[in-house]
Amino acid sequence: MPEIRNPNLQTQGPAGGGGGGDMRSTMGFALLMLVVLFGYQYFFKPKQAETTATTQTQAQQAPQSASQPTASSQPAQPQLAADTAPQASANAVAVTAASETQTTVENERIRIVFTNRGAQVIHWILKDFKDTSGQPLDLVQPQSAARFGFPLSVFTYEPALTTQLNQALYQPSATGFLLAPNSLTFHYAANGLDVLKTFRFDTGYVVSVEAQVKRNGAPVRALVAWPAGLGDMEEFVPGKSRSGAVRTPSQFAWSIDGKQDSLTPTASGFLFWTNPGVSGNATFDLPYQYAAISDLYFAAAFMPEDINGATLVTLHNSVDLPSDLSDPNSPKKPADVLGLAVGDQSGYTRVRIYAGPKQIDVLNTIHATGPGGAADGPTLEGSSTTDGWALSPSRFTWPCASSTGSWARAPTTGVGPSSPSPPSLTCSCCPRAST
Repeated sequence: MPEIRNPNLQTQGPAGGGGGGDMRSTMGFALLMLVVLFGYQYFFKPKQAETTATTQTQAQQAPQSASQPTASSQPAQPQLAADTAPQASANAVAVTAASETQTTVENERIRIVFTNRGAQVIHWILKDFKDTSGQPLDLVQPQSAARFGFPLSVFTYEPALTTQLNQALYQPSATGFLLAPNSLTFHYAANGLDVLKTFRFDTGYVVSVEAQVKRNGAPVRALVAWPAGLGDMEEFVPGKSRSGAVRTPSQFAWSIDGKQDSLTPTASGFLFWTNPGVSGNATFDLPYQYAAISDLYFAAAFMPEDINGATLVTLHNSVDLPSDLSDPNSPKKPADVLGLAVGDQSGYTRVRIYAGPKQIDVLNTIHATGPGGAADGPTLEGSSTTDGWALSPSRFTWPCASSTGSWARAPTTGVGPSSPSPPSLTCSCCPRAST
């Protein structure tokens, strides 16, 4: 009988035997599985990890993006300004002076001496009036100004910035002597700050002022100030004792909508709550036609160009002085020093300043700003006022003290060369009008 063989065994190697063929098939299948497994790991597993990482990155970015609107709506903008400040200051051209200089502006009535340190006034001479020493009267009181600030300095709500602006060396448009009518400009720029102050002078007592402070291009609310009283406060001069002398009374006066009013430095009167006194560093955003510090004879009145944007800060300091001005060793009591700062809420200040005598014929020629923005408002004479504290000298008596220290009544017709003189130019407490 012929031999019957399995066909599968005929294809297996010359060594014969069915077990070798099965082994090779199994190994081939295992090898194929390994190739598939490694291929899967190579082609598919890394992509899944990358997808996971991308998903995690997106998940982390999502909360940050969601938080950005909150941050930018509050502190982001100030932070942006702070970040760009170095670049802005680096790109800006610095404008400053190499040394301190002075510029004197003069007309028939006044002689004003500016320093470029702070672009402020160190002397404001009234040429028609003399002090008790026979010298032309200076409306800048040197002792109080050295402590609290000079006229036409800058006031801001940041003490460090105020100090910087009033100590910087500005570049003046002119030095030496200028004859009015004329103008004078001071410019200072450094570290992101840009300050411009322009003064215009006519033939009388009025000076027009424009002032603007910018920081990194944005306006800063900066006001023009007269911080430290008036120069006829001779009781502040050290070592100057006067028999029977009295302290110079002062007040803060203003006009709104043609109605004038005033405050004394401290609360006074039987109804003292109606005159609470002048607060220090109090801000008032009101349509002032004028605001002034004033004593019996002289005033410094600020008349904003835009009354609807006017802003005002009252300044009230004090200096300890002998209670008896004729005796330097007498117990000391505080003496009030009033000042004010006036500006515009926009940061661009335009104001006219009258600094001179409370002489009726002069005050009647000075008009505050009217409702339309023109200089056709009430005069500084204050003829419609009934409270007795307007700028007009006719509302006061001359405070000349007798030998016993009591008040002596005197004529009330004004001060100046064109009006009757105070009752006695020998009186130690009355200013002298030049003749």
